[in-house]
Amino acid sequence: MSKTIEEFFPEFDKQTDETNDLLNTAMILDDKTTQLVMFALSVRSRNELGAKVHFKEAMKAGATIKELSYVLALVEQESLQATDTWAEKTLRDWQDWAFGGISCSCMR
Repeated sequence: MSKTIEEFFPEFDKQTDETNDLLNTAMILDDKTTQLVMFALSVRSRNELGAKVHFKEAMKAGATIKELSYVLALVEQESLQATDTWAEKTLRDWQDWAFGGISCSCMR
């Protein structure tokens, strides 16, 4: 948690700690699966520290380099598909907005 949040919004920081405690207590998934999921989420969100920590923790929990590589490939593939889908949907009507069919208060 950021130092700013700790200092100026301690209630949020406390709630985050309580949520983490709850998730750690519930542990519906085994540790290896949990760490692989957390690794995937960290990679997808480009959280460098999280990716490194969960990579290491997944290995401690019994994950192999091959399994981590497979998870990484899944994330990359899903990211590519999501980007292609988002870009296609966003840019589908490019002629409409590129030639004046879009306005924004940010454009002055």
